Amino acid sequence: MKIRSIAAQGAAVLGSAVLVSSASAGVTAAPKSESFTTNEPFDLGAEVSVGYDSKYVFRGVDLGDNLIWGDVNLTVPVNDTVSLNAGTWYATLADDDYDELNLYAALSADLGAFEVGLGLTWYYFPMTDDDALEPGITIGTSAGPIDLSLGYYYDLEVDGSYIELAAETAIELTDTVSLVPGVSVSYGDDYYGVSGFNNVGLSLALPIALTDRATLTPYVAGSLAIDALEDLGEDDHIYGGVSLGVSF
Repeated sequence: MKIRSIAAQGAAVLGSAVLVSSASAGVTAAPKSESFTTNEPFDLGAEVSVGYDSKYVFRGVDLGDNLIWGDVNLTVPVNDTVSLNAGTWYATLADDDYDELNLYAALSADLGAFEVGLGLTWYYFPMTDDDALEPGITIGTSAGPIDLSLGYYYDLEVDGSYIELAAETAIELTDTVSLVPGVSVSYGDDYYGVSGFNNVGLSLALPIALTDRATLTPYVAGSLAIDALEDLGEDDHIYGGVSLGVSF
């Protein structure tokens, strides 16, 4: 989603992405469509989201302030186990000449205790006519109330790898409001100047169900540069934002 920009910023620091926002071919479970014979609304498996972020921080790197973005994606069940998710994400920095388009697709398989995903994301930057292609694989599971995920992504442009381990949990405050704390740690291997641990991410989101189909999610987050990314001169960042997602 922000690969080429990381390369440019990485060069500046020396002398310096999130599946289907920033998402690197993110995998989501396929919504189940309700029968036409019931009174429940029919679910097409589509979702439209818009959002604002005070800083555009991708994989620990600050790419600019005041990001405005939109995302449209569709999830289609292939069978009882496998689903296909595809979509597009477009973003612009309000205070800079920067636009970005992501096209992504992923297959996910629900294996019971684990969910495995295989995805591909194309990153395109209209202002510079640059692009990058990134396949990835994800594994997700749960340990009690904690959701765990491990993602491996390979940037074909620079032959570099990015690995991220993440954990989050949802704490129900009311029938319509939850508190979702999360933490992640990442590692790069020949990834735009990073060979070693990259950053620690911290987040706190507050999803608010406005209706059965619409969710408003404000959040705050932090990124702590460590090891190789810190050696490149990247700072720690605190930022926040809000998104609205509507499913159909």
